[in-house]
Amino acid sequence: MIAARQLGVSERTLHRHVRKRTGEAPSFWIELARARRALRALRVGLPLAEVAFDAGYADQAHFTRAFGARFGCSPAKFRRNPLLMPLAGRSGFAG
Repeated sequence: MIAARQLGVSERTLHRHVRKRTGEAPSFWIELARARRALRALRVGLPLAEVAFDAGYADQAHFTRAFGARFGCSPAKFRRNPLLMPLAGRSGFAG
């Protein structure tokens, strides 16, 4: 992990520090950042396959599964919902 190397600690040590300070593992924060990137892309109307690629998912199916687990619906349903889409633009929206 680049961050651990830049800080001069092992990945395990960085993992422990992040979990201790935030209560969550680094993987939680990485996935949250990916989900937020995907939400921004959904708002501008990009095709789902492009949203998946831009957010760093292996493919659209992987993106759809991860999105559904976090937000409780598919990206397509989220995009079509007039009550949810405005939330996607809010900076504090964590799903």
